Amino acid sequence: MLKNWEISDAALIEKGQGLVYQGTVTTYTDSTHFACLDLASFGNDFFCNSSYSDWEVYALWDVGGAGAAPQGLLTPVSDYVSSTGTFTHTAFASGTLAVGDKVLLVHPILAILGTKADAAAAGAVTSADSAAAYIKQTLNELLGTDGGWTNLSGAAIASLDAALQAIAAVVGLDGANTYSASVDGSARTTMEAAIVALAALIGTKASTAAAGAVTTADDIVAYIKQIVNDTYKLYEVSDTDQAYPATLADHSILASIMTSDGDASGYDRATDSLEAISDAVTVVDGIVDVIDNVLTPNAGVHFWVDSVSGNDSNSGLSAGDPVLTYTYALSLVTAGRYDVIHGMANSPSAPPATETFPIVVNKTGVTIRGEHGKGLLSDSGIGSDEQNVATFEIAASYVTIEDMYLGCDNLGTTGGIIEFNSTNSYFGVTIRRCTFDTQYIAAYGILATYDQPYLLVEDCLFGRSDIACYTTAGIYLGNCTSGMIRKNVFASIAGIGISCGGGCGNLSILENRFRLPSDTAGKAITLAAGSSGIFVDGNHANFGGVPMVNNPYADASTANYNDWGTNHKGGVPVNFEGVLAGITQVKTMTWDLLRGGGGTGTDVLLTGTTQAVILESLIIRMPITADITDGDPITSLAIATDDAEPGVILAAADCPVASLTPESQFSWIGSLYIPVGTEIEGTLAGGDADAECLAIVTATYRAVVSGGYLA
Repeated sequence: MLKNWEISDAALIEKGQGLVYQGTVTTYTDSTHFACLDLASFGNDFFCNSSYSDWEVYALWDVGGAGAAPQGLLTPVSDYVSSTGTFTHTAFASGTLAVGDKVLLVHPILAILGTKADAAAAGAVTSADSAAAYIKQTLNELLGTDGGWTNLSGAAIASLDAALQAIAAVVGLDGANTYSASVDGSARTTMEAAIVALAALIGTKASTAAAGAVTTADDIVAYIKQIVNDTYKLYEVSDTDQAYPATLADHSILASIMTSDGDASGYDRATDSLEAISDAVTVVDGIVDVIDNVLTPNAGVHFWVDSVSGNDSNSGLSAGDPVLTYTYALSLVTAGRYDVIHGMANSPSAPPATETFPIVVNKTGVTIRGEHGKGLLSDSGIGSDEQNVATFEIAASYVTIEDMYLGCDNLGTTGGIIEFNSTNSYFGVTIRRCTFDTQYIAAYGILATYDQPYLLVEDCLFGRSDIACYTTAGIYLGNCTSGMIRKNVFASIAGIGISCGGGCGNLSILENRFRLPSDTAGKAITLAAGSSGIFVDGNHANFGGVPMVNNPYADASTANYNDWGTNHKGGVPVNFEGVLAGITQVKTMTWDLLRGGGGTGTDVLLTGTTQAVILESLIIRMPITADITDGDPITSLAIATDDAEPGVILAAADCPVASLTPESQFSWIGSLYIPVGTEIEGTLAGGDADAECLAIVTATYRAVVSGGYLA
């Protein structure tokens, strides 16, 4: 044993380099701070930055020589200042250091072992207790010294011997769950005796197989042998020569499970085995598949897209595992299988950043269907966020887009919402029950410059009443043939509702409705020169609360190339030429009898325009605010045509000044043929009114040829 501290210090430092460092306390600050100059200059936090845990300071020797606390105790180091050798540590369990005390700085690998003075740990493990504390805890619990264990009788287990006896009692070798000092005359207070008794319960290889229900006499091996006897045939090779016990082949529980007819007697494995049953099911499944293909042909795979919460790493095969983008969903689709893509909730103005526009729909037979809401507005939306780039580009035949909320998130001047590939024809595309939104104004709702045969657009809403939208057309078809546009609503289309180019033919435009933003000719439907075979019927359009002046339908093609049925502006039946022949029309205008102070003279009231009409009635009503019977120079008024032989409607004798009292009315009923250019004129005799005097003239007539009217 070393007696000289200087010698022992050198030896310890030399032999313990890196694991234990000794020093002498040169400064004592308080219960958690001291300094050792001979432990300075190791580098800040050298003793508290281990990859394991912090170092610990061990009070090695009390300078007073009395072994006073904290001699023999360990405590963790939490900080080390290299320049002064100052240590910060957790306070010792008892006592404090003093100047001159010897200390050891112990590496965590050694410190974890602890000291003899460490108290036994308790409860679950922690990061603070030493190995010595855990060993003491384990011994305490094995010896029962914590009083926490009891035997079956409730008595505390205070020794290892008592614990072993309790274990033997739990085994229950005497058939009871109570402690007995012996079984069959053999003491079992030792582990050896308990094992011998346990062996008797287990049995040996010589044990005879048990039979029937369990008893209290057979051992475990006997029961195992019974189980093997009853089941080993299940693992034998199944061939025609295998001899099965009668209990297995007939009337057994296993046979009852395997029989297909519910009768376990006469078990026949050729028909009643699981394989035979499986083969029969396979045949039935094949028949079902054939029937299913007949009843539901081309039933494809369904995929789900959630543009808010989906992930393109998902399978997309259920609403609970959706993909994020329509582009990725289309990559999963097999052409010609008639797969369905279900769109979940999203606004068309908020597409995911990873979506690619246009979304190229290039899989034959695919359906893209909105699932979040039906009817007038689906909340299954998608919209392009790239200027003049479409949301969808159709590039395959027999595509269906339905129940979608479509739009764009750009202010482009040439782009559309749905566009068709401009160099190829695709057959049988259907667009139905979609809302084409106008939050941002695009040039087109649907744009098809190339022939797209058998295109069907139905039950869609284009735009909305509060925003003028689609600057070129709601639907533009440049060269489409054999398609149909029916039962759609066009609200405030800034361009033309439906515009058909010169290459269009054999289309049907039926029962669409147009709320026009202005009284403009051709605003609802326009057919370009060269179009042919287009049937236009049952459409309604108007601007304002009364029939608009201009015809909302226009046809620039050769006469009779297209077929016009009965369409309407307001409530009036018209075709592209105007109001249909034979339909009653009404024209109202005002005639100022003041005539600008011009005195006696004639004014043009109405003129035959476009086609000849038949005038059937005319009424003139005097105003309430002027009385021309009280000294005005007017002597009478008359209304007639300007023909070489005027058609008299109201003669001067019918309207003398004495009768021209406020709100008086003069009417004519008859038939007059009014050719194009013929004028209906009003003539004042004697002079004019002294002040403004607005008489109301109302005429009813019918066009001889559709489109004729009075202007």
